[in-house]
Amino acid sequence: MKTLQPYQFWGGLMLAFSLGLAAGIGLSLSQPAAVDPSLNQAFAIYGTDAQQTAAQVDLYVNFTQETDSQQQLNQLADTLSRLKFCNLPIEVTEVQNQIATVNLGEHPWHQNSANPSNLPGCSGVSWRSQYFQGSAGGHDTTVTLARTFLQPERSGRSTKEPWIEGVQFTYQGKPIEAGQWDHINLDGVITRENLPE
Repeated sequence: MKTLQPYQFWGGLMLAFSLGLAAGIGLSLSQPAAVDPSLNQAFAIYGTDAQQTAAQVDLYVNFTQETDSQQQLNQLADTLSRLKFCNLPIEVTEVQNQIATVNLGEHPWHQNSANPSNLPGCSGVSWRSQYFQGSAGGHDTTVTLARTFLQPERSGRSTKEPWIEGVQFTYQGKPIEAGQWDHINLDGVITRENLPE
């Protein structure tokens, strides 16, 4: 095996660094702006334990207090989509009378298909074939969505304005009906009083 001479190693490293700078990937040598934690609000992203039987907080995301509740809901939807549901579309379509309506959509290539394609990775994932199926998986989906949007520890309050009192879910723009799916319980308006455990 041929070994690199020191000048080859450092020359290659400098070349890679120069190309990175040219592409806009560089090191920031300035100090990051100080962030005052008292100006942030932590929001929980929920899931279930390893046995998928009990709700738990999986992580927190922080929003500044200047972020209004509609922006917070939209960012929670985006975070859930990216971190929990393989980038499947999740959209807060409206908030009326303190009830948020959240649409669970499919990737465009699955919208008109009865059976999702066998694409690799997240491209082949759909709500109906992945997250609405199986007792444990359906329970995890129900807990994750309902609890994350309702934020039960907020009890209807946030620092800037009241938090939502309930959430209702639609699938592909249509209300989820009781009994429509065997393993999820996302029908009707979910409030803190009927929140899944």
